[in-house]
Amino acid sequence: RGQRAEARAVLRRGVDACPTSWPLLANYAYVLLEHREEAQAGPLVERALEAAPMVPVLLSLRGDVAFRERRFEDAFRAYHAAVSQDPRLGHDAYTRLALLAQRTQ
Repeated sequence: RGQRAEARAVLRRGVDACPTSWPLLANYAYVLLEHREEAQAGPLVERALEAAPMVPVLLSLRGDVAFRERRFEDAFRAYHAAVSQDPRLGHDAYTRLALLAQRTQ
């Protein structure tokens, strides 16, 4: 558990030092999502997308945040945009996209 806290602190320092680094923002947001801190992760993802608006992994991460916040239409749009940018993105995005497609029908 101590290593997770240290990793989180290191990422936080990195984001403070390089506030427009989309990889740092995304990694920190991912760590926050692992701790179920969607409310803190969401703004980091949006900042990352400001720096790199069409990076598929960021679009998928936006979908993850929206999914966890139960904003399913937003999640569907984000995952759809992600796989449209990179069809090889990964099974997670496709699985969530399929689940959300069923949910909206």
